[in-house]
Amino acid sequence: MNKQQSAKLNAYLAVQTLLAANEEQVATLPALDEAADALTEFITSINTFAQVQSSANGAAEAKASALTAVGDAVYELAGGVLSFAEAGGDFTLAGRVRFSRSGVVAGSSNAIVARCQDVIDAATENLASLADHGLTQAKLTAAKQKLKAYDTVRVLPRQAKAASAAATRQLGATFPKVERLLSQRVDKLIWQFRASDAEFYERYQVARAVVNGATNPTEAPAEEVPKAA
Repeated sequence: MNKQQSAKLNAYLAVQTLLAANEEQVATLPALDEAADALTEFITSINTFAQVQSSANGAAEAKASALTAVGDAVYELAGGVLSFAEAGGDFTLAGRVRFSRSGVVAGSSNAIVARCQDVIDAATENLASLADHGLTQAKLTAAKQKLKAYDTVRVLPRQAKAASAAATRQLGATFPKVERLLSQRVDKLIWQFRASDAEFYERYQVARAVVNGATNPTEAPAEEVPKAA
């Protein structure tokens, strides 16, 4: 949600709060009561769409965190296996695990998973001989779990990005509906309170002025709801 949309939402909330605080007056006009409920539903939808939008950042952070965790664990395994392989002159094994820390997590997510799995396999095959090189079953198990966790979340940013794009489109379509609800229904019905409840009527004018300002921050204010002579 951009800054202008956030300002609009805050303005809608001001109107919603006013209508809720004057529910007895609102209830005297069933059509106004219905419109107030529709406003609440729109605000709930906007908040939901905004949360979906922000999920893309959370998914990216989760993937990055999981990648760091598996990278550290697998690099430790690779170091222990490499030490063992070099000591025993097993250059084939050494070639499987000779990576820099950055090299462990280089390339596409598919390449990372395959590379980490091969290092884990190499450690598993030689685990009985790796104690002197600092590798244990516990470390091997932890690396497997971290690889599984990364494999689970690595697709989340792509999925979240698609969902965020859809939410952005839905947000764009919802705000005009709220504007129409207020201008074509609520504004017209509030006019009936100008004499019967002047205080409520005037407070609504103030709330609507806030909405108009948030809706068109760089334009002239929208036409005010007519006041009593």
